[in-house]
Amino acid sequence: MKLVGIMPARNESWVIGASLRAALMWCDQVIVLNHASTDETQRIVHEVSAENHSRVWYTTIDNPRWSEMEHRQHLLQMARTNGATHIALVDADEILTGNLLPSIRSWIAVLQPGATMQVGMLAMWRSLDYYRAGKSVWSNRNDLTLAFCDSPSMNWNANNGYDHHHREPHGSRPQVRGTLHGGVMHLQWASWRRLKAKHARYKMDERLKYRQKPVAEIDRMYSLATNEDNLEVRLAPSDWWAPYMHLRQYIDLNAEPWQEQQCREWMAEFGAEKFRGLDLFGVA
Repeated sequence: MKLVGIMPARNESWVIGASLRAALMWCDQVIVLNHASTDETQRIVHEVSAENHSRVWYTTIDNPRWSEMEHRQHLLQMARTNGATHIALVDADEILTGNLLPSIRSWIAVLQPGATMQVGMLAMWRSLDYYRAGKSVWSNRNDLTLAFCDSPSMNWNANNGYDHHHREPHGSRPQVRGTLHGGVMHLQWASWRRLKAKHARYKMDERLKYRQKPVAEIDRMYSLATNEDNLEVRLAPSDWWAPYMHLRQYIDLNAEPWQEQQCREWMAEFGAEKFRGLDLFGVA
């Protein structure tokens, strides 16, 4: 098995120094797609690459338009060119819980061609050390696609006209789902300011791209990210972070989110009327 991680990244200098190094603890190689970053993402990736000779590949797309299916397909093609038999899906703001490091590769190795492995998605809530529990849309999730065994029929495309949020490739099927304690720590919730900026930008981006999509539908979809009804959080087990404690120095939860400037620019360019009906969380 050759397990290659694919990591799309845009202005992820606040976290990629940790997440990329963490991914290299269980992937043979990681390919990073730097999408129009204007921060220190490129420098940090090159720094990690120098530490891990031949294990980090790098590609750049300068067009600032977000075309997620195109980006993921490009990464998949690069992984195939590099001899990957299995692909790990590792976004730049995600880190596998440390307790799974000893066993994760053996679980992935048993996947059949076209099959995916899904694990728990752990929303690290306003902190690196607490996660969302209780009854909420962000709790008890066992449906985050972590890896798949490649097959020529698998691909990402936007044939249905929607080019956002399709993590698993078309032509895939679940084989292993939610059987492990732990999963992936999703850090987008760890910085509340960044979370609001990210989802305000999502709302504005969809309003600009999909003009026939109801505004209320867009707003409802992305407002879920900040919903804290019946909030319950729990302290993360110590073994989630134990192998990564030396990497936490590379996470800056207070870094200014790049999405805030993008939202302000779109508001100035298109005007408030264009985004009427969207709760932009005070970002723009």
